[in-house]
Amino acid sequence: MAVLPGSRHLRRLTSWGAASIVLMGVVSCQGRQPGAQQGPPALPVDVTKATLETVNDLTEYLGALEATEQTILRPQIQGRIVSVAVQPGQTVTVGQPMFVLDSEQVEADVAAAQAEVARQEAQLRDAKITFERQKFLADQGVVPLQNLDNARRDLETAQAQLKAARENAVAKSVNVQYKTVRAPINGLVGDIRLKVGDFVETGDELTTITVNNQLFINIPVPTTRIPQLRKGQPVKLLDPFSKRILATGAVDFVSPVVQENLQTVLVKVVVPNPDGLIRNGQIVQAEIVWDRKDAVLVPTQAVSPLAGVNFVYVVEPKPNSPGQFQVRQQKVELGSIFNNRYQIRAGLKPGETVATTNLLSLTDKAAVQPQTTNTAR
Repeated sequence: MAVLPGSRHLRRLTSWGAASIVLMGVVSCQGRQPGAQQGPPALPVDVTKATLETVNDLTEYLGALEATEQTILRPQIQGRIVSVAVQPGQTVTVGQPMFVLDSEQVEADVAAAQAEVARQEAQLRDAKITFERQKFLADQGVVPLQNLDNARRDLETAQAQLKAARENAVAKSVNVQYKTVRAPINGLVGDIRLKVGDFVETGDELTTITVNNQLFINIPVPTTRIPQLRKGQPVKLLDPFSKRILATGAVDFVSPVVQENLQTVLVKVVVPNPDGLIRNGQIVQAEIVWDRKDAVLVPTQAVSPLAGVNFVYVVEPKPNSPGQFQVRQQKVELGSIFNNRYQIRAGLKPGETVATTNLLSLTDKAAVQPQTTNTAR
């Protein structure tokens, strides 16, 4: 077969071109292969270990302290205030003067009552003289017995009127001592809104006196806890904001009646207050410890809720990849919160490491890079 001029040269070029294309394809495939096997970069996360600790099984209640005794101070006479001898918050004792009222009207009433006694005494003397005269004349038959009966009736009336006048004078005299209003009990003085010069009527409120050395608080306890209640059981009182311990009380009374709509019983806790550090009406947080038990704890930020189910992300070594880590999405059952830590009732063991940051970016088996290893304390 005849060969055209230059055909060998053309075949040589074609062979070199095909070889170059194949070689470039191989190089190109080899260049893409490592990239195809790489996954997303490991996500940095803070981690901590679940710990096993002894915790208190307790219930917290919010309520207001009440005084065991409180009285409202009221004047027994009307008058204008001429002196206020105490300050709000001051401690007073029985009989201590607190207010002084103007006694002009009281003294005028006493003088009038004493004058009425003198008048009634004079009328009684006249009635006695009249009765004796009518009795003598009746005995002589000079006057009818009707005159004697009238004289006797007038005498009895005069005696009754004198008795009433004397009783009124005594009452008016007693009122003089009421111009000084005294403390009826020991305690702390409440708010005083009145001032010198104000006029008060009988029964107006001057202030209050509160016995503050012992307070109490009523708390509603679920009926399921009744078997764990006992008289004398300690109850800790804390400031609801700072969580500072204020005092310790004790269960004094458990109501025998259940509140049907709430299924709770009323528990009265008595709180000694010898130093007066807590006050009537103060809002406190009462803690009743029911039991002490061991519990697995993790920080609250380690728990991720999803569709009503709670999860943690357990950090563990990645299989067949030394030095690399991944997370396992683990369903957990939560208990109470203790100092910003959840009790894990099921799903996690002590010592297991969990992620505490970037939880929203994590998925099951996601690669992670642990940043820190803290304890759950």
